Amino acid sequence: MLNKYLSKKIVYKFLNYFLFILIGLTFLFGRSFMGLYLFGFRFGELLVGFSLLFWFIALGIFISNKYNF
Repeated sequence: MLNKYLSKKIVYKFLNYFLFILIGLTFLFGRSFMGLYLFGFRFGELLVGFSLLFWFIALGIFISNKYNF
């Protein structure tokens, strides 16, 4: 039980640092940072795609909770 709690805490801490660094680099370098290529796609395109996917998942969860499907 304690080990599960600690691993969850470590994951949340990692995600917080990752998002802080991502937002900081975006503010600091702007266009040049979004123009980096990862796996054949620009980083900005990947970021927009993941944001859209996250938005659809969050919308689905909200609707399913509202109407109790």
